[in-house]
Amino acid sequence: MYQFSQYIWKPNTGDQAQAKQYHPDGSYTYKTSSGADVTAHVNGDISADLQAVNAVSIKNIMDVEMHNIQTIFGSTSHYIRFYGGGEIRFVYDHTGKLIEFSGRRVAANLGLDNV
Repeated sequence: MYQFSQYIWKPNTGDQAQAKQYHPDGSYTYKTSSGADVTAHVNGDISADLQAVNAVSIKNIMDVEMHNIQTIFGSTSHYIRFYGGGEIRFVYDHTGKLIEFSGRRVAANLGLDNV
C-alpha cells in the first residue's frame, strides 16, 4: 500500500472511480478503472494500492528544492523535496520492481498505465 498525506487524487479522464465502499471509521475505498485501490481516510490522507508505477514525472522542475538518490544493497532510493514542503519518496530494486512509494503534500495524476 502506498501512502500519500494531503494527497490530491486526480484520475485521468477515462479512469473514473467505481462505486465507493464506506468503512465504519468514516473512510472509503474505491477501485479505479486502471486497477488501483484508493482509500480516502478521515484525516485527509489518501492511500493507493498500485500494482506498479511505470513513471514519475514532475510538471515544473523549478519546484524541486532537493533530489537525493541512494543505491544500497541492490535497491535505488529517490527522495524529492519541493519548495513549499511537498515530498516524494520511492524505492525500487535492481529489476525495477517498486518496493515503496510515498508522497506528502503533493498533487498527482494516475494514468491508465500508472504513469
